[in-house]
Formats: sequence, C-alpha cells, structure tokens
Amino acid sequence: MNHALVAKLLWKLLTDKESLWSKVMLAKYGKLLKLKETDSIPNWVSPIFRGLLKVKYIIDAGALWNLGDGRNIEVWTDPWLLVNNKPTPLNLIIHGPFPSSQKLSSVISRAGGWCPDFLNTLPPPVRHQIQMLHPRPGIKDILSWTKTKKGKFSVKSAYWTCKSSHNN
Repeated sequence: MNHALVAKLLWKLLTDKESLWSKVMLAKYGKLLKLKETDSIPNWVSPIFRGLLKVKYIIDAGALWNLGDGRNIEVWTDPWLLVNNKPTPLNLIIHGPFPSSQKLSSVISRAGGWCPDFLNTLPPPVRHQIQMLHPRPGIKDILSWTKTKKGKFSVKSAYWTCKSSHNN
C-alpha cells in the first residue's frame, strides 16, 4: 500500500506542474525522471525523491499521454501509444538512432495533421496506429491513467498495478 501512496505523489508531480512543490522538485530533480529501473540513483538525491523514483514503475505501467498539440510529449521516450493495451514509448516499438529530445509537436504539420516525412520513416503498423490519432492544435496534452475507466489516477488502481507487477 505504501508504494501506491507514494505513486500518488509522483502522479501529482507529473500532472500538476504549476504547484510550488512540483516546480521545486522538477527544477532540482526533473532530469532524473528519465532514469530506467536498472539505473542507479545518485547519492545526492533527497530521500523523498528517491522514494518517488522507486515507484516510477507503477506510473510507467499506467500513464498514457492523450494527444493535444504535442508540445508536452517527447516523440521517442514518452508513452503516447498503446501496444497490447499497455502505454508504450515509440522507442520500444521501433529501433534506431533517435534524436535525444524531440517534441511531438515538431512532427505535426501547421494544418494539424502528421508530417509525411515522419510517418514515412515508420513501419506500416506503427504508421497506421499514429494516423488514427488526431492532433488538436491549441489543446494541451494530458497525462491520463489507463488503469481506471475515467483515466483518473487512484491509489486503489495503483495498488493493484503494484501487486500485479510483483506477481510477474
């Protein structure tokens, strides 16, 4: 249960970036959120943020970006596609050298469609899945929780996500 409660704090950090707490934590530790489970956590990290990083696997299992204008979504490393009902970053679907940081808005045309140059670099099944998504200029991207029907994070669903990940 403790992991699920800490995951709620991490969810708050990721979805409420305007709060003072989020601004301070992200300014100091934001780049560390890209660490993988196998990476070691630096010694200088506070115990609170260390705890947040330890439960990141729960958030990774259920967080999915809902596409708006694409300004908040990293093309290759953020989960914005569903593969077998699991939020998945594009770099886990296709392999290759990827730009270190590229926002999804950079592959959306001014008319609001997908840039053909981007789509043509993708395998047909991935291209088809992306073409089914429709960018919405002027609307913010939203991080949603796939483990509940309404897309809202809950401690209960985080608990069951944690429990099921430990059983696998």
